[in-house]
Amino acid sequence: MQGVYAIVNTTNGHMYVGSAMDIPARWKQHQRYLKKGKHPSKHMQRAWNKYGEMVFSFKVLEVVRRKENLIATEQRYLDQLKKQHNLSQVRFGQKTS
Repeated sequence: MQGVYAIVNTTNGHMYVGSAMDIPARWKQHQRYLKKGKHPSKHMQRAWNKYGEMVFSFKVLEVVRRKENLIATEQRYLDQLKKQHNLSQVRFGQKTS
């Protein structure tokens, strides 16, 4: 399932918004990085370390049927939502050259 998702800190409402071609696999990837203390979003990593795994919820915001609409749909959510954990200029899961 491809689409846009949010990882929400339920104690303060802060969130990370992302998109993926395989949402369940991406959530597992986020969890691996967070549990190892190596998530690209330092803000989310600090919150995970402070509050613990149990306060984070994962939500699918929108299933996107057409791959070419994925990034534009993610951007729409980034523009609309409170997303304190999306501060990096590098998209999670992508390398810079």
